[in-house]
Amino acid sequence: YLIRKWWFIVLPSLAASGYVFHRYINTKAGRWQFDSLQLKLPVFGKLNIKVSMLKFATMLNVLNESGLPILRTLEVVGTTIGNVVVAREVEFMRQSVADGRGIAGSILNSKIFPPLVGHMLAIGEKTGAISDMLNSIAEYYDLDIKATVKNLTTLIEPIMTAVLGMVVLGIALAIFLPMWNMIALFRQSGI
Repeated sequence: YLIRKWWFIVLPSLAASGYVFHRYINTKAGRWQFDSLQLKLPVFGKLNIKVSMLKFATMLNVLNESGLPILRTLEVVGTTIGNVVVAREVEFMRQSVADGRGIAGSILNSKIFPPLVGHMLAIGEKTGAISDMLNSIAEYYDLDIKATVKNLTTLIEPIMTAVLGMVVLGIALAIFLPMWNMIALFRQSGI
């Protein structure tokens, strides 16, 4: 009803809201809030963190094996990870390495990186097998993301069933309410 009667206000308002949102998330503060929210969402937040860890481990391993210095490697990883909150953590990591500390210590102090990543990189730093550990991290998160996405469909099924039930109920009410109103009118008029 609202869209049908006030479409000349509703449609431009929706378009303006979309434009303002798009402009806002392209600002520094807007991107920070949007990326931070993506990491805090109930089900999808953990999935976003896992995807970021997969990107981090994969890119760090590829750049490290190509012979790029570690400070430059961390700088490139931070700019290409796709999430400014995770990129800031990678920047803290780069500063930690520049100060002479290892990567693992800054990861273990991070609020975003899972401790598993820090512990595995600590083992890699001690044994000199960082590349092997990064491969293991990437493989683990690749399998974990696939399992999470597979389980996500089972989590979404009840929600979709409820939504479809509401749609069917709405359609049924839209069909039967006018008939019930007509029956009530006929009874009142005595026909």
